[in-house]
Amino acid sequence: MSFRKSLQRLSLLVFIIPTFAVAESPQAEMQQQKDHEIAVPDETVIVTATRANNALKPGFGALTMISAEDIQNSFATTLVDILAATPGLNISQAGGLGAQTSLFMRGSESNHSLILINGQQQKISLGSISLQYIDLQQIERIEILRGNQSSLYGSDAIGGVINIITKQSARASSFAISAGSNKTQEITAGSGNENFSINVSTLQSEGINSLVADTQNDADEFERASLAVAYQHNFHKQVRTQVNISAQQGRAEYDQAPYFDFISNALIASTLPYTEFESSNVILDNTFLINDFWQSSLTIGQSVTRTQEKDLLLPPTNAFSKFTHQIATLKTQAHISSALFINLGIDIADDQWEQQNNFNQSIQNDAAFALLQYQVAEHLLSTSIRHDDNEFYGEHQTHQVTWEWSKYQYLTPYLSTGTGFKAPDFDELYSPYYVANPDLAPETSQSIELGLKSESNLGEIDFSLFKNNIENFIIFEFLDPVLFTGHLVNVEEVEIKGAEISHHIIFKSISINSNATYIDARNVSNNTQLLRRPERLANINISYDFGKIKTSLGAHGESARKDIDNVTFLPKSLPGFVLVHAQAAYQLNSETSLQLRVNNILDKEYQVVDGYNSDRANFMLSIKTVF
Repeated sequence: MSFRKSLQRLSLLVFIIPTFAVAESPQAEMQQQKDHEIAVPDETVIVTATRANNALKPGFGALTMISAEDIQNSFATTLVDILAATPGLNISQAGGLGAQTSLFMRGSESNHSLILINGQQQKISLGSISLQYIDLQQIERIEILRGNQSSLYGSDAIGGVINIITKQSARASSFAISAGSNKTQEITAGSGNENFSINVSTLQSEGINSLVADTQNDADEFERASLAVAYQHNFHKQVRTQVNISAQQGRAEYDQAPYFDFISNALIASTLPYTEFESSNVILDNTFLINDFWQSSLTIGQSVTRTQEKDLLLPPTNAFSKFTHQIATLKTQAHISSALFINLGIDIADDQWEQQNNFNQSIQNDAAFALLQYQVAEHLLSTSIRHDDNEFYGEHQTHQVTWEWSKYQYLTPYLSTGTGFKAPDFDELYSPYYVANPDLAPETSQSIELGLKSESNLGEIDFSLFKNNIENFIIFEFLDPVLFTGHLVNVEEVEIKGAEISHHIIFKSISINSNATYIDARNVSNNTQLLRRPERLANINISYDFGKIKTSLGAHGESARKDIDNVTFLPKSLPGFVLVHAQAAYQLNSETSLQLRVNNILDKEYQVVDGYNSDRANFMLSIKTVF
């Protein structure tokens, strides 16, 4: 069935259900008499854990919410910076701003973490989504749900889900200008009201020389322009429509290591490659309030990512990649009673990948999911199940069950177990960078997690133990180590286990945030540690409010990690490191503020990807006015 035909049937269904419910339901008739409007969800409502905005408990499990205030008070100048300070997340970036970035959540693979923007799935042809291109200035908050979430989100969520919510409304207009190290300049402006928001931003940076052995010895420039628009309107007392549009385009230079060409018997020196990128994300969400206890929604979205590879020293090529992801989701949520909540949904998704040489592939995935929450006294039981029908890989069922005991606020334990799967991406099957292997099997996982949450005079404490066994794990295998050719294959099993702890306390004018993570991720078949996963990660941030002046001091540390030598392609170990950051903000008056961020103030030299530099001591000075 084509995506268009599936969408037509889904649209018909979403209009039939509310019409029937309103006509037959006495509660709906009472609702019409009450003349209630649909309530606009508060910005702090967490929807990622349940795919619903009115569940019995929307946020539970290993979940971190990063608010707009958290972003403002952090040391982060990019999305990559702020994610690196989150428990359970490890970032590997091959250079400075705009460099290729991989995210490993709880030791899983970089394409095992599902990235959402405003609840809309983001996909890209070459592995995981390019986090380095997403503009932090357009973000209102971030919801990070760690652990297997395939039972609600399907493929790509073995490691967890990151939901990025762009700015939805504005109480006033704002303008900010920033300048910093590496000739970095950024301008941001925004305006709107309670129903409308528009934000634009531009960034330019000379960058750093990413590659240690770069024979060109040049800095890798990065530039980006971005836009975010949001609009919501109640067209009827029982119908609300919301539109979110985000787009970005830019240019990112990068370095390629020199290599020996055995065919020409010559050393091929570094050139000056760069990527031109553009992406857009459009979401139309219609919510139908059937009665006080029941609502349905139809969401239609499309994300498009296009990259073009070029080089300043080489003739133009036709190396491009365009990935289009279309999805339609019908959900219906109901409070059957004060103790029982259900969320039923259908996802219809179509992925299309276009490349040079007339390459064009598409895959459709239809899915149905259900979430049930049942509250008995202080016990909350949440269970979810999903059935995926993939045009290429057939049918898969996943499930998850979570129990939480909330009798005591200072001690709330929970236990969660579930299954997941990850269908191979287009690039894993057909990428020109590998020898094609269309026989790859989907990865499957079984996970279990035990956690504790506590709120007391000692602050907020979250602790969790987790284990995730992934079968048919996909890894790269050399076919010819001399010509550096290879393909992707399935290995029997990978076992990931670890622990996380985070703590937050506010004492008068002092705020302390800290977290630590231990991860053991290894290939069971040969008992080797997975690449670029440090066993230990830790973060601490201490803030002090002096009134007009706010200051903070923080540190980020990582232990040694295993990697592949950039020249010999043999295994090696990269040493651990500790980075120290500081910031100060001064409120000049009620409209204008000044902020200085200094990262890596000890000027630490370190690598997270072998052969690639990381930025040394750097700063960013910003001035922002609200009017």
